Amino acid sequence: MSAIAPSRRTLAWVAGGLVVSAIAAADTMIAYMVSPAVALGLPFVAVASVYFFYKPMVGVYAAILCVPAEALSLSFGSFGLTPTKAILLLVGGVVLLRFVMVGHVRQPHPAFIAFLMGQLLTILGLLVARDTFVVLKIWVIWSAFLAVAMLVAAAGVREIKVILYCLTFAGAILAVESIAHGTSQSLVNGGLAVTDRAQGSFTHPAQLAFWLVLAISPALVLAMVGRPSLRPFILAAAALAIVALLLTLTRGAIVGFAGSLVVLMFWAPFRRFALVLLLLGAVYTALNFNAITHSKELSVVSTRLSTVAQGAQTGGKRVAIWKTTPRIIAAHPLLGVGAGNFNTVSLEYGLSEGGQPFEHAHDLALTIAAERGLGALAMLIWFLAAVARTGVDALRDRRSELYPYALGLCAALFGLFIDSLVDYPPGQDAVMGTLMIEVGALIALERHMRMRRSQESLTAEDRGACADALPSAAVS
Repeated sequence: MSAIAPSRRTLAWVAGGLVVSAIAAADTMIAYMVSPAVALGLPFVAVASVYFFYKPMVGVYAAILCVPAEALSLSFGSFGLTPTKAILLLVGGVVLLRFVMVGHVRQPHPAFIAFLMGQLLTILGLLVARDTFVVLKIWVIWSAFLAVAMLVAAAGVREIKVILYCLTFAGAILAVESIAHGTSQSLVNGGLAVTDRAQGSFTHPAQLAFWLVLAISPALVLAMVGRPSLRPFILAAAALAIVALLLTLTRGAIVGFAGSLVVLMFWAPFRRFALVLLLLGAVYTALNFNAITHSKELSVVSTRLSTVAQGAQTGGKRVAIWKTTPRIIAAHPLLGVGAGNFNTVSLEYGLSEGGQPFEHAHDLALTIAAERGLGALAMLIWFLAAVARTGVDALRDRRSELYPYALGLCAALFGLFIDSLVDYPPGQDAVMGTLMIEVGALIALERHMRMRRSQESLTAEDRGACADALPSAAVS
């Protein structure tokens, strides 16, 4: 037996060497035929896939933390792959694989059922779309986001808190990137347009603003209930993110953030916190009144925001888009024109900017209805209603220690909803992915709050039963 054992080990080493050689040869061929970057990335993808299979929530954390690296992108024809998108696609695929292997899943939340039905209508858009590749791409990406959201919805409280910390940290990095770019914005046409707006690692200032709206409210909550040793740093991170949001000069997002603050005001500790900040701000303003009144940055922001009151002129061509899009919906009521295909028909309806077609209808509901049909619009309403109901249920339990975290998520989602009335945040993949992660986190928190209430109720009943049994025991 001792003579056979070494030969087996030798065969194992030889077999392993052959496998490694085959993988290296295949990777080399990919480097020559596709791209060296792809070949270098495949081993990391393989390792990450195995790791995320056992710890998929780590992939969620990594995806959020990689948002500041959105400028890094690998292009495969018309398909771009940023770090956040790549990780979320990988985690979504792993979650689906785990489901196939395990064979069962927690009862899906109504919001997820609505989203899934919307996805079924989306894929039918292949029958009518002019650009079918875009439809398929969006369907695959959003399906991965749905799988990730369902994973997060089943997470524990500690994991949800880690997600909020990741949002705060990534928001701070994005803010530093934006502020480092400079504050040399200048107004055009009385503030209706602005040059050199902050955009961080995103391709458009509005995209950065969308994402910051999702990150700031959770950061403000953590600054009050997070680890005491980290609270000063978290508050500084939130302040930086607010400054970066203002530097984007995206009016819809800034108004949406104001809506987030209104939601946070339902929490008494935040009201006291806001009052203290207002008092400090008033004192600082009084001491530095002259410098503040002559601040170029403040003048640019205030002038830009003042254009919100200018009615139709404020939105540029938005009003024309909102008036014209119903005609597109009426012409394609069942399946729309195909997901991501608004730009293929907008020129035919006279919707252009500098001769270029508009990418979307600058409104969430109008864009979904135009691109995916009235059935998808109904699913969107169902999805929003289900998320809103979960948020209301979570916010009813003010005594729960999880209430502030749920409030922060509700504030962020409400702020983005306000912004979606004048823009289309889901059009950016990192924003859509983060949105679905936060929806899953809110669902998870509401579930944990409900479970804790049930446990407390059972405990109270047990105490009552014991109290009722004491007199009879004393008599006996």
